Amino acid sequence: MVARSGLSFLLCLFSFLNSQLSFCQEIDADVYGVHEVDSPPVFGSGEKDLVKYINKNFQAEDLVADGELNNVFNRLVINEQGKVISVEVLRGGGPEINNRITSFFKEMPSWTPALKDEEPVKVTITLPVVIHGKK
Repeated sequence: MVARSGLSFLLCLFSFLNSQLSFCQEIDADVYGVHEVDSPPVFGSGEKDLVKYINKNFQAEDLVADGELNNVFNRLVINEQGKVISVEVLRGGGPEINNRITSFFKEMPSWTPALKDEEPVKVTITLPVVIHGKK
């Protein structure tokens, strides 16, 4: 779970990655990068709702050593209906964490889909999650 002290770090990192990693490799011809759309996908009413959802629902502290941090970088594909259809762990904390976070994102509620020319489109985003070990 992302500790409260890590929220601003997560939000800054999320914004940085989405601005810096717009060159993400093409996954499919009909999948756009976040900077190629007119309106990016949104979870709930925005980043705060996304962080709140992750904090409340993602549990992996048991897989990280006491007092340590693990940054897991994920590439999600969100389809035209706002469903996460693909998760790729770009950098993670090992097979157990990677499997748990992949399942978590695939099972999460729908997002408001990205729009291009006023039509919903598939889009890829990069989303980090910071996991704090139990203290």
